[in-house]
Amino acid sequence: MDTATASRAEAFIDLLRECLGTLPVVPLQVAESPDAVMTEWLKESGVPAAIQIGDECELRDLMEDGAIVRVRREDLFSDEIRVHLEAGKRAMRLALTWEERVSFLLDRCQPWRAKRRLVAPSSREAALLTRRAHSARGKAK
Repeated sequence: MDTATASRAEAFIDLLRECLGTLPVVPLQVAESPDAVMTEWLKESGVPAAIQIGDECELRDLMEDGAIVRVRREDLFSDEIRVHLEAGKRAMRLALTWEERVSFLLDRCQPWRAKRRLVAPSSREAALLTRRAHSARGKAK
């Protein structure tokens, strides 16, 4: 859901529950904080196999009124970025690409906010996906 606030998301979910009668959803819970994971990816130059790190991020000092560094079109493994990370700044937003198909900004507060789709399915792929979806629905009945 692409919204800037949790209250708007909850209002939308409440509306869905009202329309559907029930909707058993809960807020996303994570084992590790997204900013800790993203910071580690930048420090260690390592991400899961299907993901590539892009050229945009936001680094923040965790202290109250701490510095914020926003970077675009920059090598995120450069010495300049490494200095910020070693000084204690953490990655709050990070541009990523999944399987060279979808590019997005991972944000610690708004996970999975899409930037752009890189590869659109061909009309043949789209038709095949549609047939598979219809076939799966027929088998589920």
